[in-house]
Amino acid sequence: MPSSTESVSQIANLILPGDGFGFGCSPWAGDQLPVKTLTECVVVDAAPVRHAVRMRAPAHARLTEACHRAASLEQSYVLKHLFRLGRRNLQGRVAHFLSEVHARLADVGLAQTSGFDFPLTQRVLAEMLGLSGVHLNRITRAMQRDRIVEFPRGSIRILDPHKLAALAEFRPDAVQV
Repeated sequence: MPSSTESVSQIANLILPGDGFGFGCSPWAGDQLPVKTLTECVVVDAAPVRHAVRMRAPAHARLTEACHRAASLEQSYVLKHLFRLGRRNLQGRVAHFLSEVHARLADVGLAQTSGFDFPLTQRVLAEMLGLSGVHLNRITRAMQRDRIVEFPRGSIRILDPHKLAALAEFRPDAVQV
């Protein structure tokens, strides 16, 4: 059990480049979660957009549709992450997370077949996946030993996409809502 001086956190969602955030037209539980940036980013106040969408004016029909889609994706990522934490073995959890991040970044042109930039630390990745740093280190070493992925500083290199997908039981079409 952690002492009162230890910081324990659980990252519920990872907002990636190209993701909308906070565009929900109606409140949901995720609106109450704290948001913290892990890397440099640009944040724009979505309140004017939410207001325009709530007006339901025909002139904003496409904006409304885009906001509903962004909110659905945001909620979908949180739910999929919850299932990933509860239903996958530890190596499958890591593989599924890496596969999902790869697919999401590829959708916006920020990943290649061979990998993607990933500036997060191992500590953050462990928090994201509900693992201790020791367990994550063991898993990543095993994945490297099996020539599935490599973790050079600041990036993820996919060595065997088929093995990664099989280990993750990942379906790229399941990322989208």
